Amino acid sequence: MKIPVFVPPRRAGTPVLAILLALLFSLLASVLATPVAFGGPRAPSAVVLTGVRAIAAGDSHTVALMKDGTVKAWGLNSNGQLGDGTNIDRHTPVTVPGLTGVVAISAHGHHSVALLSDGRVKTWGWNGFGQLGDGTTTDRNHPVSPVGLTSVKMVANNDGHTVALMSDGSVKAWGWNAYGQLGDGTTTDRLTPVTIPGLKSPRDISVGHAHSELVQPDKTVVAWGNNYDGRLGDGTIIHRHEPVKVLGLTRVRFVASHKAHSLAVRNDGTVRSWGWNFYGQLGDGTTTDRHAPVLVPGLTDVRDASAGVAHSLALQQGGRVKTWGWNYFGQLGDGTTTDHLLPVTVAGLSQVKAVEGGDNHSVALMSDGTVRTWGRNDSGQLGDGTTTDRYRPIKVLQSS
Repeated sequence: MKIPVFVPPRRAGTPVLAILLALLFSLLASVLATPVAFGGPRAPSAVVLTGVRAIAAGDSHTVALMKDGTVKAWGLNSNGQLGDGTNIDRHTPVTVPGLTGVVAISAHGHHSVALLSDGRVKTWGWNGFGQLGDGTTTDRNHPVSPVGLTSVKMVANNDGHTVALMSDGSVKAWGWNAYGQLGDGTTTDRLTPVTIPGLKSPRDISVGHAHSELVQPDKTVVAWGNNYDGRLGDGTIIHRHEPVKVLGLTRVRFVASHKAHSLAVRNDGTVRSWGWNFYGQLGDGTTTDRHAPVLVPGLTDVRDASAGVAHSLALQQGGRVKTWGWNYFGQLGDGTTTDHLLPVTVAGLSQVKAVEGGDNHSVALMSDGTVRTWGRNDSGQLGDGTTTDRYRPIKVLQSS
């Protein structure tokens, strides 16, 4: 309610003191009428996104698998990576139309992937190297099917290529292949899936920038493709067109890679890292690249891990999250923009179920089915309805 204030009419010769008093009363009335300060009418609270089952983080977009088997996405949409039939960035989640029965998602780079319950795969977004697998290099702003691909158990992607584990234990790959990252012994790009020879029934797969890796049945790790900065972990910087063994890794549960560094979580809950380390993203207290795995000190009981472009995340038992590496956009979530060479704790975050690292933003799935995000937000990839970077976790909102 506006509070009326009497201001005497100004006449010739009105004292200066009277004018100043009138201005003071006007200012006081304006302050008293401000609802936020004094409990007046407020805007309705934003509705938080709920019912999320899994999360994935791309370059500047984020994807959520809902408990009902549908998919939502938000953030950068320049190549159609949100799959909503447009190229319009979205600052809160939108539904990917026509997708049901989804059981897993992947979203690194500028394209997105969904695995359906019947073993089929859907892809959408950037397709400059044929990474969507539909036989073309045409970007798609709605989901399409890779040619001849059925009976898939697991799928992972990154900037220019995609890898799938088949139900018969074989592994297929497609897209960009300049560094041999498809593992077929060539450097020829593939617009449709090809089989990687010599691989059988891996436990886990991960895809980095121009390289790929997987956990073998014996819980060792093999990798292939681009090996700048030692990202293949074989002790060299030689590119590999076929899988080679990552040195010294045994009893590995799963692997995570992004641009040029990788993480491996072992059965004992410890973490090993290797590759590019300019910002301390390996977490060993240095900025020295590592051509073979090193221990990330101080981490125990890790149950999930993810790599961003130059930062890393680890989820420990009890739902605590640790991060390390580059922090220019606040992607470490500790309330600062200071890089950290060793793991630090994400501020105010507990009861986390899974973590994902985008290029420069981070995502956490909570045990209650809500999502927290932090870091870079120039394209709305944090899903809070703004384009403001966040140095601490915030809640992803429903679309209005």
